[in-house]
Amino acid sequence: MPPYAIFMDIDGTLVDHSQIPTQATVDAIAKFRAAGNLFFIASGRPLFSAR
Repeated sequence: MPPYAIFMDIDGTLVDHSQIPTQATVDAIAKFRAAGNLFFIASGRPLFSAR
């Protein structure tokens, strides 16, 4: 089966007002990627801010 690809926004989706993703979010993305899938951040933020 081909890999899945997810494009995710940052604000209000991956992070809240703290600007730091929860450990559960980090773990879920890592598990998704470890299964051979692709994860992309789609944001209007400048690159330095998205990192």
